[in-house]
Amino acid sequence: EMDCDNLLLNAWIDGARPNMNFEVLPPYLIVYRTMARMETPPKVFTATSLRFDYASAIDAINRELEMLEASGRPAEGGADWPDYIRGIETHAAEFAALAVNGDGDGRTSSDQAAGWIAQSARITEMWLAQITE
Repeated sequence: EMDCDNLLLNAWIDGARPNMNFEVLPPYLIVYRTMARMETPPKVFTATSLRFDYASAIDAINRELEMLEASGRPAEGGADWPDYIRGIETHAAEFAALAVNGDGDGRTSSDQAAGWIAQSARITEMWLAQITE
């Protein structure tokens, strides 16, 4: 545990900031887009995102993912972007099923799955608010 004014923590954040859009943000955007495209997204997603229409959010996420792919930089772990996106989408769909069905898969509990979905919705909504200001 560290305080928010910890020099080491702040140095890491400052050093990592240029890579946030390439390494930290994409999984949240991909999870959000996966949930938003579902016919019936998990309730934790709709309760956290607080939208009725996801079209503009999906468009913004698509533009960001296209920009990331066009940058020539690989996705986290060195994967190419299409493979990385498919992998996150697969995990997101599995987590959605866990959140809806209410039972774990031995590695992840339904609460953990719901938490990841809610975090993705909250972080993406904050990102969407920031890019539309």
